[in-house]
Amino acid sequence: MSKNILIISLLFALKNMQAQSITEDAITMNRHILQLEGAALIEEYRKNGMDDIHWTFPSLLLRYGLQSNIELRLATALEGKKHIHRLENGLLGNIEIGVKLRLIKSSSTNLSMTNHLIFSTTPDKFKHNEVDAVTSLIASQDIGQKWQLGAAIQYIFEDSPQRDLNYSGIVYYNINTDWQIYIETYGEVLSHDFITNLDTGVNWQLTPKFQWQLSAGTNLKEIYHFASTGFVWQIN
Repeated sequence: MSKNILIISLLFALKNMQAQSITEDAITMNRHILQLEGAALIEEYRKNGMDDIHWTFPSLLLRYGLQSNIELRLATALEGKKHIHRLENGLLGNIEIGVKLRLIKSSSTNLSMTNHLIFSTTPDKFKHNEVDAVTSLIASQDIGQKWQLGAAIQYIFEDSPQRDLNYSGIVYYNINTDWQIYIETYGEVLSHDFITNLDTGVNWQLTPKFQWQLSAGTNLKEIYHFASTGFVWQIN
């Protein structure tokens, strides 16, 4: 399973800053705050003795706090792949427009929902004006000053009989105010299978408005690996 199958979603190290992972935190951007999140990702698949390599650079997510509990979102990416000896570069990925609503807010617990429209840039879907949609329910819980838990379920409304439900869960540990590590599991619940992936990463808060992240992961059943690095920049 590709890490890109799940929507571009970036997670938190500090309360108002977020970094890459699959499990998105349940907080929303503060009112009138604009934030840019970017990443570079490389993935390797092996099927029937042949390797496929996919890369994404950059993937971008722009977030704007319309209200304290409403966030507007715009996401896209450039993608490339190598299959046997065929090389494809600079393919524009899906364009996503969405909104995030925080449903529950407390000192340690948050619950939110995201809804995205996905506009495909592949020739067949673009020609027929096909638009997919994805809805996610996200929960996060602080446990003291050092630990955080997060979980999400996600359903993609698209013309594909194979994909039913996506899930993810994450555990964070704050080493100090600048460094954070995490371990995460995510995957797909299919009508005929249960796909599980595992990844781990580190977040480094360089400044109050800029964060850097590094992560890597693998599939527990198939031959699939990925590595990624990214940033979070709070513009204002």
